[in-house]
Amino acid sequence: MNTVADHRTSETLDFTNQFVVFGRELRSQSSFPLLPSVGAFLPPRLDLRKRNSHEFIEIPQAGAWQGQRAPEPSQSARGSAASLQWMLRGLGFKSLDSLIDVAVPKNIRLDRELNLPEAKSESEALAELGAISRKNTVARSFIGAGYYDCVTPAVIQRNILENPGWYTAYTPYQAEIAQGRLEALLNFQQMIMDLTALDIANASLLDEATAAAEAMSLCRAVAPNRKAFFVADNCHPQTIAVVQTRAKPLGIDIKIGDYSRFKFDDTVFGALVQYPATDGGIYDYSEFVKQAHNAGALVVVAADILALTLLKPPGEFGADVAVGSTQRFGVPLGFGGPHAAYFATRDQHKRHMPGRLVGVSHDKEGRPAYRLALQTREQHIRRDRATSNICTAAVFPAVIASMYAVYHGPHGLRAIAKGVHRLTSQLADGLHALGCTITHEDFFDTISVEVKSGSALIEHAQKVGCNLRPLGPRAVAVSLDETTTPRDIKLLMSIFRGTTARDLAADDLCEPPLRIPQFAVRTSQILSHPAFNTHHTETEMLRYIKKTRIARSFANHVDDPTRFVHNEINRHSGNVSDFVAGSFQVASVCSRRTDGGIHRDLQAARRVACRNHWFRRGITATQRRIAG
Repeated sequence: MNTVADHRTSETLDFTNQFVVFGRELRSQSSFPLLPSVGAFLPPRLDLRKRNSHEFIEIPQAGAWQGQRAPEPSQSARGSAASLQWMLRGLGFKSLDSLIDVAVPKNIRLDRELNLPEAKSESEALAELGAISRKNTVARSFIGAGYYDCVTPAVIQRNILENPGWYTAYTPYQAEIAQGRLEALLNFQQMIMDLTALDIANASLLDEATAAAEAMSLCRAVAPNRKAFFVADNCHPQTIAVVQTRAKPLGIDIKIGDYSRFKFDDTVFGALVQYPATDGGIYDYSEFVKQAHNAGALVVVAADILALTLLKPPGEFGADVAVGSTQRFGVPLGFGGPHAAYFATRDQHKRHMPGRLVGVSHDKEGRPAYRLALQTREQHIRRDRATSNICTAAVFPAVIASMYAVYHGPHGLRAIAKGVHRLTSQLADGLHALGCTITHEDFFDTISVEVKSGSALIEHAQKVGCNLRPLGPRAVAVSLDETTTPRDIKLLMSIFRGTTARDLAADDLCEPPLRIPQFAVRTSQILSHPAFNTHHTETEMLRYIKKTRIARSFANHVDDPTRFVHNEINRHSGNVSDFVAGSFQVASVCSRRTDGGIHRDLQAARRVACRNHWFRRGITATQRRIAG
């Protein structure tokens, strides 16, 4: 029997990223023939009868007992060690250490052993991480500032969030085996274009603050001879911090202040404002945008994605770029991430837009086909001339967000937004009845309340399991979300009343009026594409997810090396630990009293993960020193 090694039959042994070569019968008609350059590196012939050699590897049976301790590397890594020796012989080295001596300069190596304790099995590591996470107190978060709790539909959680067919996928460079994932990303782009009323959107970025910094770079590229960028002081604090950090090495002068008092001149190339503001206020930016355009500057609007279902979109009052986070579209808090940001702009600026962009082509028979478009923007083609150092996307959370919109549709999203706004208005009316002062009478889901002592109120709230956001010594902010219930409103009222019991009768909370000003009311339609108006039952949604999965399922059964890279990051056991003791419900900006398990024992968790990871890979001391 003539056999040939084929890179499409690689497997991963024992949770490592080592590729093992198998024997495979050569077929006369192969849809993916080996390239001559690949065949040149393969052994001339493999004999499957030769056991215990690099030409034959025993695969552990599924469900094999892992034991209380990790198995001995001499037994579990037999195949990896044999294939490693085969590669080293081909390169002309006797050991991996000798290869590293040639390839890695000594001045960047760690000259000591890593301080890691004894390795543990996967079950022991998960148990230890679970014990750490149980130190968290999963309090009710009313902090907001771009991070909101949400309800992940069960059909999406089960079939996407917990599905390795989705969370191990990598960049869809091979469009022919990633049509389903590209379709989901195209839905994401269409969703953003509809909600922002702008011409083009990319397939997501890493977070809202990064997207704002990238928008600043786009504005600078449009007006390259100017050096100043204005940031409104009503933006989220993390956004201001990231923009300042990005601007410093670029020589950009960041001006922070009140947008209503800012005067544009010929040195300013752009401006950033928050919509709604970080303290909840809704402002009319139309005149500000006109002033910016008259001065030759561009305007970036960081907008709340759920609020845009009810508020006038940035594109309708003249904004040039819109950025924001899609986290509240079904993506758990996850202690701050990962969350997919969005980035939308006008058509004339598309060549300066960062990140991935999915487009639609047609084959010779006229059938639509999805693929990555405008690749000349990316570093792997233009390198130092690239428009951005961002040439990736937060694909997995973007897929979840797009499927969330597909599942709920335009009417469902509006209903969620109206429910959040109605409860916020109800809370504002209740606080008025208590004699509290609300800073802004126009808001969407966040209200700013003036109090005698912000720190005392926040401490009292923590005692009853709630996290509020300080806005200074005499003000706090309260943000509501999709998971908020009338019971939460009663609890918040009791906190401001100074008691610990829900002592407000249900009859005291009447149906409140809308608190959105007339100039900000959205009148245009959203999400009119059939994809967002068809799959609103769990059965229909399950079928749609299955259809998109089948459209990319071939990628799950062929050896796409990039999938193994991503699988090294998104391990199955990692997903288990994410859901242990409510880790996904902890916000990144909560108090240390609430997330003690994360803050106090984060280093311990890293040690658990590292020692298990290094043992699984079976690397040498030299490699550990370099990794350190």
